[in-house]
Amino acid sequence: LSRGKASIEVVRVGQGSSECRVTRLTPGQQLSEGDLIANLIYDPTVKYNCVVYGDFDLDRNGVATPQDADVIKHLITQWGGKVMDKVNVDTDFVVLGKEPVLPTFTKDELQDPFNAKKLADAQAASDAYAKVRDTAKDLHIPILNQNRFLYLIGYYDQSHR
Repeated sequence: LSRGKASIEVVRVGQGSSECRVTRLTPGQQLSEGDLIANLIYDPTVKYNCVVYGDFDLDRNGVATPQDADVIKHLITQWGGKVMDKVNVDTDFVVLGKEPVLPTFTKDELQDPFNAKKLADAQAASDAYAKVRDTAKDLHIPILNQNRFLYLIGYYDQSHR
């Protein structure tokens, strides 16, 4: 996807206009009156329906958490979108977190009920993740990973200030 000329941050919203500041400008480009300003989620006339599924790693420390999924949901609602519980024909976008990883155990380690339960829980999480992904694919709904979603709404530009 093209990054566009620039990224902006809205700092004040008024009755008939808003004040913004430029947070990134592509070298060699100039902003001009009449340039299109776009955000994947925000459109004042449309409420996009989004499904957020999985755990996310917003601080990029290698540990995906359900709390970061709540941040993704908040960003969607902040931009005027609606978060749905499950994928259906009314879903506009699916934002998927990290794919669950199945732990590997030896035969002896699986004799421990704790390890057996851990493997069963991980398998159930993996199956549920695959079902959400496959349903979205079957319905031709765009699937965004964490990076694509955050890039498209401008989150990375704001977080690197």
